[in-house]
Amino acid sequence: MITQYNALASAPLKTGSSFVRPTQSLPEHVKLSNPATDVMPI
Repeated sequence: MITQYNALASAPLKTGSSFVRPTQSLPEHVKLSNPATDVMPI
């Protein structure tokens, strides 16, 4: 199943706007035996 998505339009933030970038705590090393959820951001 191949699905193509269009890129979202972007625009500069207006003066006085703010944003928050959540922190991520991902492991430094993973193995193939680790579950995928170990490396997926929440």
